[in-house]
Amino acid sequence: MLSFSGGESLSSESMAGGAAAASSGDAAGGEGRRIVGYVPPEGSNERTRLLRLKVVAGHNLAKKDIFGASDPYLRIDLVSVLGEEVQDSVLTKTKKRTLNPKWDEEFVFRVKPHAHKLVLEVFDENRLTRDDFLGESSEIIGCSSLCQCPCFRHG
Repeated sequence: MLSFSGGESLSSESMAGGAAAASSGDAAGGEGRRIVGYVPPEGSNERTRLLRLKVVAGHNLAKKDIFGASDPYLRIDLVSVLGEEVQDSVLTKTKKRTLNPKWDEEFVFRVKPHAHKLVLEVFDENRLTRDDFLGESSEIIGCSSLCQCPCFRHG
């Protein structure tokens, strides 16, 4: 189980120090933070939104390492709903030897609501072999779907 926090709209004021996450807001703001995700074509007047996602923690993850723990990290892909094309990806930091990682990391994505979805995949990092897949979740981005998603904890 993964925990995410959700809350208020994203604006230039909340970007500077607000406590909200997993919320969508205007396409303005973002000073001090790197915005990843969809890049509209130059000269386009496509309406986009900013989505701030705070990855809080993982709970009771699978034991994949020989000593009964895992070294988990989360990969978050912004994917187009039609065509399943990955627009951008980000990674959390790897948390060593734990089945209950606490990330408390925040990411800001530029999205087109209802045209993109987030795909979250948890992996166990391995030094010598391919990283082990631990689990996945996805959600189409739209104001009503984010607010009702059971994987998001509203705070």
